Amino acid sequence: MTGRQYQTISEIFEVSPKRIEALHKQYAQPTRPFLFIGSGVEVGVHAGWGKFIDAILEFCGLPLTIDKAESQQARAERATVDIKKYRQAILKEYQQWESINQRVMEEIGRLKVQSIVTTNYGRALMERFSGQGFEISLSRHAYGDYIDRATPKKHRIYHIHGYIDEGQRADQLDIALASSEYERYYNEDTNLEHFLRDIFAHETIIFIGLGFSRDDPFPKILEALVQTQRTNTMAPALEQQHLFAFMNLPCIYEGTKAILDFEALNNAEDDFQKMGVVPIWFDPGNSFKQLKSMISALANADKGVQSINEQGGEPPLTRSEQ
Repeated sequence: MTGRQYQTISEIFEVSPKRIEALHKQYAQPTRPFLFIGSGVEVGVHAGWGKFIDAILEFCGLPLTIDKAESQQARAERATVDIKKYRQAILKEYQQWESINQRVMEEIGRLKVQSIVTTNYGRALMERFSGQGFEISLSRHAYGDYIDRATPKKHRIYHIHGYIDEGQRADQLDIALASSEYERYYNEDTNLEHFLRDIFAHETIIFIGLGFSRDDPFPKILEALVQTQRTNTMAPALEQQHLFAFMNLPCIYEGTKAILDFEALNNAEDDFQKMGVVPIWFDPGNSFKQLKSMISALANADKGVQSINEQGGEPPLTRSEQ
């Protein structure tokens, strides 16, 4: 099963408007979509999620890397040897970070959605959406809350990997970061996977800030759904798709110059095809300006589908020639 393969930047220009139009049409449907917010929104202003784990390992006096193939979950797992210190490190580092990429979050807050799923631990989403009647739901209640959502219907923010509240004590911390914590969240309690399978199968979902790393459980769940739902290897027509992901174009950096990595891009297209997700690529430069413009245009989609030229987004990789 092969996804769209690119050889030139102009080909991205040809494909993107069609994908954006399909997303806008889904967004404008009477049944509002789910947002799925990953750590890219919360740590996008930093060097990445790995830097957060770096800080935890440094706090615990441990080497940052012992194996180049070591996953982020495995790196965090090394710090759990001293569980008290590990939890103290998480609280210290997490609470001193900038709470959110405000430039992107401002536009996300304008979207009209049914509910929000997030892998983030903080209060930023609740602070943004509380005025719209949203309530927090933790992972252990997620499936039941989703099933009961229509009686009465409630808007929820599902913190599927745990939640860090103000004044949180280290001994009360319950999140999924290290390998053993993911094991407990996904394998010991099937509630969470049931919830994800249901929303992936039945809801329109807009992914923002999710990396779809092979260390995460989401690609496996999505691929398993595709295998059970498709009767052949062909993907559904674009207008029938209901899972969309805003993704930053993979680049190779030479100083301040960004060069599009076509091999990584085409490999990612293959992976998204297997997961049944439509990627919408954006240039991450200039503090995610293009992503902000895309989300802003989506928030206005009720007024009619806009062309890509009306969205105010800049072409990908305007910072350098490919």
